[in-house]
Amino acid sequence: MTRILPKVFLFTIIVLIALFGCATTGEIKDGKHEVETTIEPTKVHEDCVDLSPDQVLDYTFESLRTLDFNIHCHEDNKISYPVKKDGISSDKGSFQPEKKQYYCLMWTNSQRETVKLKYYYSVKRRESAKP
Repeated sequence: MTRILPKVFLFTIIVLIALFGCATTGEIKDGKHEVETTIEPTKVHEDCVDLSPDQVLDYTFESLRTLDFNIHCHEDNKISYPVKKDGISSDKGSFQPEKKQYYCLMWTNSQRETVKLKYYYSVKRRESAKP
């Protein structure tokens, strides 16, 4: 029995470390998803969420260098871009989907240097959808 306890303790520590590592990618504060990250040259950062027509995605982001930004979804082997803005370092907006879908916010770094990105988003019910 005494040999099992150290193994259980070690397993518990490993699970907690893994959970803490996942939690540091972003956190929810006051209903907002808040993330700070870096994007390597020619790479992308993507954050995806399920949305339905009775919801609104509010977002804002900023970086010190310009990025290409879009909100997109994949459907029937094609990608649609309801929001697409190139060469910007900040933006703020709201997106209301026309149908239930898995949507992704995506930033592309076309710079030759790593870019720091800070963004927030929240999902809420549309005002007209409230009972």
